[in-house]
Amino acid sequence: MWKKLRSLWFRVLRHSKNVALISLFGIVVLTIGQLTMHIWPQLYPHDIKWMVINICVVVVFAFIVARFQSIPRPAELLSRIFRFHKSTEIITAVFYDRDGQACCSENDRNAATKIGEMLNCLGLQIRIDHSDSKSVAQEIGRSMVLVGGPSMNKFSDQINRGLAVDSEWYRGFYFDKIQSLSGETGEDLQDKYCWVIKHKGMDVHVTHTGIMLDKKKEDTGIIYVGPNPVNKNRWLMWIAGLSSGGTYGAAKSIYHYKHNLDFVELLGGSLFNNHRYCSALIRYRYDASNPANGEVTNFVVCGGRIP
Repeated sequence: MWKKLRSLWFRVLRHSKNVALISLFGIVVLTIGQLTMHIWPQLYPHDIKWMVINICVVVVFAFIVARFQSIPRPAELLSRIFRFHKSTEIITAVFYDRDGQACCSENDRNAATKIGEMLNCLGLQIRIDHSDSKSVAQEIGRSMVLVGGPSMNKFSDQINRGLAVDSEWYRGFYFDKIQSLSGETGEDLQDKYCWVIKHKGMDVHVTHTGIMLDKKKEDTGIIYVGPNPVNKNRWLMWIAGLSSGGTYGAAKSIYHYKHNLDFVELLGGSLFNNHRYCSALIRYRYDASNPANGEVTNFVVCGGRIP
């Protein structure tokens, strides 16, 4: 209960309009209280008692404002995030098994399924496919949901390069491939490449965390929501992680929105028109044997406007 009250209180303070309204209400209550104390002093035998009553009234009013007024409802926030038309397509990452067959990781497939269920609840028709069956050049400019990072999703690779290199307006998170060294001796050193998350505009360098001391895994994912940088008249949602666990965690931060209202409010609250974009970094901790059993531990949301 106290966790929900604390979350609601911070939701109040994040909106300057609410802070101004609550401050004005507090001044009015104080003025009325002072007048009544001079007219009917017997009603308020102790100043401390009156101050306690005044604080309680203002706090109750603040929670009423947070619950019913200028904070958008979850349905409105989700409609801002999923600005798609009647139908859209979810394109997942793909890898190849020993027989050369295209496959999708279980975490990516589950993430795509959960997002698809949300879109269905919003009245949208969806189709899930993998990136290898599509022509990037012909379909990259469409409205779509991308699931998976640039290493295994051709569409994600194109979008990642477009955001990181080609766009001057973008100030958000993206993937970068860096060279790393591994080996115990100088003769065994091998050149390897690993993916990291960076931010275009800030000094951010996030790597894969792995297994923690409590035998849980921790991974990081990113979300981009906004106009498609290839075709600004189309809407794009991109969900990806440093591993498939991070991808699932990023998806869970949206589809499990009732438990991540603070995150959904920041994301949807910034997308008040179709020229705005949001970029988010999500830290997800989960059981190694069951990625669905986890929680979002930290997140950062930034955004801007596409010219």
